[in-house]
Amino acid sequence: MANPVMVAKRTLARVGDQAQNISQFWSLSEDWRPG
Repeated sequence: MANPVMVAKRTLARVGDQAQNISQFWSLSEDWRPG
């Protein structure tokens, strides 16, 4: 059985990466938005 602490850390790291990608995507959208 996996260590729940390690699983939690891995999950948080993955969520953090996704949040960073989303923030980069939104900043790109801001740059491309007209006006």
